[in-house]
Amino acid sequence: MRQTCTAGDNNPQTTHSERIVRADSPATLLAVIPHLLGFIPQASVVVIGTAPPRSRIRLTLRYDLPDPPGLGAAADLAAHAAAVIGSQRLDAAVAVGYGPETLVTPVAEAMRGAFADAGIELQEFLRVQDLRYWSYTCRNEACCPAAGVPLDPDLHSAAALADFGLPVLADRTALAARVAPLGGIAAESMRQATGRAEQHVARLLAKVRKSARLGAARQMIATEGLAAVGELHPVQAAFVEHDAFQCGYCTPGQIMSAVKLLEEGHAGDDGEIAEWMSGNICRCAAYPNIRAAIRGVRDAAGGER
Repeated sequence: MRQTCTAGDNNPQTTHSERIVRADSPATLLAVIPHLLGFIPQASVVVIGTAPPRSRIRLTLRYDLPDPPGLGAAADLAAHAAAVIGSQRLDAAVAVGYGPETLVTPVAEAMRGAFADAGIELQEFLRVQDLRYWSYTCRNEACCPAAGVPLDPDLHSAAALADFGLPVLADRTALAARVAPLGGIAAESMRQATGRAEQHVARLLAKVRKSARLGAARQMIATEGLAAVGELHPVQAAFVEHDAFQCGYCTPGQIMSAVKLLEEGHAGDDGEIAEWMSGNICRCAAYPNIRAAIRGVRDAAGGER
């Protein structure tokens, strides 16, 4: 399993100064996962979809570990993961449960069944707890003893992960704090700014209604905001058509970068597209779909292939 990373950048798809991280052991895989998520997982189930060549990581999903355990919750989680991975046309995956055996085992059993029914090879399912891991697929006592395999705390601490060059947060709570709604004076400032933006859009729409040149008016609106006039921008429509987003967190930045990239003629091939989109991070790893959407807009406009 391979993940492409760049020193000093969180983006796993950039094409310059690349280094390949080979997750060729359970310990290495467990060290890579926090970088895929942006934080150290706890009470979680992480599912990683892979694809040729050499089992490259294409998709990472994280779920809350069902607590209390139950076959219904585990089955729903497994069915959703299988559906998402199948929709991305991936045929192999690995999974990791972070928590006690009583909570992780129902998920492991449900996932094995759901993935088998979907024709997806579940290559490994690990459980991690108290700096030890266990395998649900390996029964070799020599490499996967019943007591678990210890993890090196010097390699799996937040500080060690940061030293690797791709900073991660201590836990999901820290990530949630970064995207939590503003409060106090900051929230009031945001409310006032939103009101001013709404008034600005209203003035622009008034100009559109008065303009005899609707096309020029819409172009003016597009420069102010892609969705200010009812129809989707071609790039927005292409993102929908090519399923170029999953959680949606990075989508606005991806779309705005794609629009400018196309305007400036930097969509000659996939390498150029990846280079010019390299500042945008997609934790869901939807990069192939994003590039497909950009190619679709380029080709529709008669651009270079």
